[in-house]
Amino acid sequence: MRPTGLSSSGDTGSVDLEADRGAPASSAARRLTGKRLLAWALLSVVLAISFGGDPLRVTDPGYHRGFDAVSEGLVRMAIDQAPDRPAFGPMPTSTALDSHYIAQFGLQGDLAGLTRPGGLGGAEWADFLRWVLAASAGAVFAAAAVAVGVVAGRLAAGAAVVALVLSPWLLAFAPNLYWATVLLIAPCVAVGLIYRRDGSRRRTLTAAAVMALLVLVKCLCGYEFVTTVVLGGVAGVAFHEFAGRVDRRLLGRLAAFTVVGIVGFGVALMLHSYQLSHTPGLDPSMIEGRSSDRTFNPENIDFHLQEMRDKGGRLSDLLLQVFPDPVALALNKWKAYAMTTLVAPPGAGFSGVDWHGTVQLPLIVFMLFVLYRADRVLRRRKPTSPAENALLGTALIGLAGGWSWLVLGFGHAINHAHLDAIVFYLPFVPATAALAAIVLAETLRRRSAGEPAADQAPAAGDPAHARA
Repeated sequence: MRPTGLSSSGDTGSVDLEADRGAPASSAARRLTGKRLLAWALLSVVLAISFGGDPLRVTDPGYHRGFDAVSEGLVRMAIDQAPDRPAFGPMPTSTALDSHYIAQFGLQGDLAGLTRPGGLGGAEWADFLRWVLAASAGAVFAAAAVAVGVVAGRLAAGAAVVALVLSPWLLAFAPNLYWATVLLIAPCVAVGLIYRRDGSRRRTLTAAAVMALLVLVKCLCGYEFVTTVVLGGVAGVAFHEFAGRVDRRLLGRLAAFTVVGIVGFGVALMLHSYQLSHTPGLDPSMIEGRSSDRTFNPENIDFHLQEMRDKGGRLSDLLLQVFPDPVALALNKWKAYAMTTLVAPPGAGFSGVDWHGTVQLPLIVFMLFVLYRADRVLRRRKPTSPAENALLGTALIGLAGGWSWLVLGFGHAINHAHLDAIVFYLPFVPATAALAAIVLAETLRRRSAGEPAADQAPAAGDPAHARA
């Protein structure tokens, strides 16, 4: 039994978001399109309210204030100083007009300052923009949820939405002016909606161009999580291309879109270099020093190693004895990320990395589930539906994207444990939640019907065995 709206492309096991595109323009077809638009609008509102105000109190309000104080402060200063600073220059780091935040181009600060209506206070404009960003992120995630519903059914879409609403890190990030969370997920959703496995060359090139542009804009607002953002776009390709196996075509398409994302990143670097070269007192070489500190040569690595020794513990001591210091530190930090809470219940009042609630779903739970399913599928131990293939492929690339930042952005990850767990929502967590929903539903259906498990051979004498 396939979910409504699901179709396979030949025998490839791929999905088609436009299963009814060949149908006549009947009233039924129009009603189907209208229902999808209505579902998108309703989900957009629900997610905008959740992202903008967190009515379920998954996070602690004080945590939001502390989270926003430093990062969002840069954009708020850019809004206040917009009339007195040159357009498209680096964001300020203080009230002094000659202060510059050189770590990024600062496009979000420029746009926020340039679009501020005359006569409206900077704080009021910033508060309004927070809701705009929350609503934008909600609309993009809602589009993804509707696409999941078309492919895998309402249960899977609902599970993805619930995971989003109960995601403490996403709730903290979504309205923040600095992080512009909508740009973190936009390449994944845009590629997923545009790309088709059997689509025309023009459609494929359009998906690639849109992805490159979105990665470029994201990088102009900050390079943080760039590897995750790029692989998020690649996950949009995997949503259509993964058919329960790894073959040359799949690897070629994934590699091609990875290159597309790198191109967007490279153009952002060139524009950033141009900006610094035309700002008095600044030089493009500053980017190199900053990137070194945020990747494999963090300046304060000795501080973190000493902190690791001071805290002690059997595992920490063992890692320091067996591995070189940088490797031991990385493994210790990665262990902490693996235990980071990704989904918390309503009223949890999540307050940061040291929070330990009575009910929580850490990263390791999501990882083990996805890796188990991948093992079953890739070893051909169970038949798979196009829906499971789509969500599993998306989750696997999303998981790789999350860890890619923790590895390649090592310097950033060890200094920003209060931030970097966000990489696992782009799109790993919602894709995994949707996948878990359809796997659970199928398991319950088979049990209620008295059928063997999907990866269990029929017993001898069973009619299914005779048919086989």
